[in-house]
Amino acid sequence: MDYSSPIEKRYKNFDILNDISKPFSFYDVYQNIEKTVMLLKSIKNILSFEANDKTTLKEILHPKNDSLALGYSLAHASLKIGESSLPHCLENQSEVYYFLNGSGKIKIGEEYQNITKGDVVLVPAGAKQHVENQGDEMLTFLCIVSPPWKEEDDQLL
Repeated sequence: MDYSSPIEKRYKNFDILNDISKPFSFYDVYQNIEKTVMLLKSIKNILSFEANDKTTLKEILHPKNDSLALGYSLAHASLKIGESSLPHCLENQSEVYYFLNGSGKIKIGEEYQNITKGDVVLVPAGAKQHVENQGDEMLTFLCIVSPPWKEEDDQLL
């Protein structure tokens, strides 16, 4: 990790979590948390990628990227006008979607619901799901996944 900003420099102590060759205790982690004030990121500086389900994602917070002891991950997702994510499920992870912009539909199991800016949806672990952008603008939403999202757990159906 490049510790270029003063805030990121405070997080260098979390590298103990990435080096599995060295034993560490939760006390070590606690001591490092005490030294941590905040983590600041700008969404415009986070690289996007296409997930298995064809949603464009930006991982905002993820333990594997940020050397943080988190029990969840946070991503920014988007679908262009007329696009849909592919039907998929996260077998062992539940998700919360918070819709920031746009409108469309979400299907969980066999149930469809209309979604729009400001809506929050809980997707239970193992539920078949997909999101459709049926509006006239980009559909954007935050995804909170617990435990943290892993690409190999995102199963296409």
